[in-house]
Amino acid sequence: MSILLTYLLVAVATMMYTGVGTDGVGLGNPENAENVFGALAEPILGKWGGILLFLAILVSSVASLQTTFLPVARTMLAMGS
Repeated sequence: MSILLTYLLVAVATMMYTGVGTDGVGLGNPENAENVFGALAEPILGKWGGILLFLAILVSSVASLQTTFLPVARTMLAMGS
């Protein structure tokens, strides 16, 4: 339930900040359509926002991969292979 609430909160906050216009960082701008949060990193987080966003996504991806590979390794170890 909390992940749904977090998603809704971020979606509403993004729409409130940027609007749905086609100019600037608006959500209707075709230049920002593929990566809305990348376009919002600098105006919201400042100069280092893009780097911080990249590092956060990188760490999240590594953690996700670790939780995917770790059970397989433990299973193989338990089976004696």
